[in-house]
Amino acid sequence: MAFNRPVGDFNAGLTYLDQTLGIEMSAVGGLEVNGVNRATQYRSGDGLHLDLSATKFLTKEFSISVIASHYQQITADGGSGDNVGPYRGRVTAVGGTVGFNFEVGTIPVTTRFKLLREVEINNRFKGTSGFAELSFPLWVAPQVATEKAAVVRAKY
Repeated sequence: MAFNRPVGDFNAGLTYLDQTLGIEMSAVGGLEVNGVNRATQYRSGDGLHLDLSATKFLTKEFSISVIASHYQQITADGGSGDNVGPYRGRVTAVGGTVGFNFEVGTIPVTTRFKLLREVEINNRFKGTSGFAELSFPLWVAPQVATEKAAVVRAKY
């Protein structure tokens, strides 16, 4: 689905990982800057969002998480194509994820299934969202072979 407008989404995040306990805590905040839809002259308002997660790695490959997300529109919709007035949306959602990590050759691959239920909504549709994610690097640095230095012995 496309909204026929330019969008910039600027994010910053923090992650804490305890490899001994297999626990990861993450927070990502962002600013969404929306442009004008040139076809309708409608401008969606800008928004702030915050995403939180607490993950438990049950094995090296398998993890489960609880997640929460909040989106708050900080400027109203507008433009000459605006027929609904100064609309501002807000939504808070909670849910969980299940993740599985594996390798294809030497390429690490992460899959994640996410389910979010919207629990507090203002000026938006209410619902439950599901996502399937697949992540992998486009390039993996080749491992450098280490050569053992040859021992040179001289006889005198």
